[in-house]
This record gives sequence, C-alpha cells and structure tokens, in this order.
Amino acid sequence: MPQKKPFLHLQGRVDPKMRSEMERRIEQLSINGSPHFELFISSDGGDFHDGMRIAEMIQDYAGCVTGTVVRYAASAAVSILLMCDVRRATRSSILLAHNVRVEIPSEIFRNKHKLAQTVQDALAAADFVEDMYADKLKMSKRRVRAFLREDRTLTAKEALELGIIHEILKR
Repeated sequence: MPQKKPFLHLQGRVDPKMRSEMERRIEQLSINGSPHFELFISSDGGDFHDGMRIAEMIQDYAGCVTGTVVRYAASAAVSILLMCDVRRATRSSILLAHNVRVEIPSEIFRNKHKLAQTVQDALAAADFVEDMYADKLKMSKRRVRAFLREDRTLTAKEALELGIIHEILKR
C-alpha cells in the first residue's frame, strides 16, 4: 500500500502563532527525511515578517513542497505559495497580490528619524517582494511593480496565466 504524502494547513491569519507552528511542523518533517509534502493554503495573509519567515522555510526545505490554494490566498499567503516547488489552486480559488502595506502608528509621525527609518524599511520590504515575484514569475521588475500596484483579486485562471500557479485542480 503506497504511503500517503504528509500535509500541512496554512489556514487563517499569518501571525507569530502560525509562524511558530509552521516552524515546528517543517522542522519535524526535516528530521523525518524531508519527504515531499503538500501545503494547503486558505489564508487572507497577515504579518509581512511572519509570512516571509514561513516563505523562507518553504524555500529552504530540502524536499519538494506542493502548495495548493483552497478557496483563497492573499498577501503574505501568496508570497508563501510562490516559494512552493509546485503551485496549484482549486478552480474556484481567488488570490490577491499587492504592494507591501505598512501601518504607521501616529507617534512615529512625531519623530522624523523613526518615520524615515519606517519608510526605508517599507521600501526595502517592497523591493524584496518585487524581486521575489520577478524571479518566480519570470517578469521584469517594472512589470511586477505595475501588477502589484493594481491590488486586484485574481481568479485561479488569471493566476495560472500569470504563472503564480502551475495548475488548476479539476475537482
């Protein structure tokens, strides 16, 4: 009898709790020989730094990772999906990709040095995301920047045409 492929769920908001759980589960898979696993994604995104840490874990994983969007993937969840070796979505899935968004607390506006540093950090994060999309989608950085600026929801078919996913699941 063939062995079932292990799977993980990336469900809900990308936050420190999710990052910690993914670290634990991926580390366990690595200890067990880095088998091919499937990552089911249903997430509206969340924290940029937690999302990038999860994406980095996926990218650095020694085995193959199949990312499958079930219903929706937005923001940081799409960045995580992009690091998967095989990227798929159910036919009715929707995906949202956009520029990095930064919330700036009002007290930062009163400190020009902190504000300048916050802006610099946000620009560096946006540059990182643009480079990642350009690399994974084989697009120019200019085209990626324009695409992310659109801030629009994509159907699975549109995501396939752009190269965000490789396959639409039939059922």
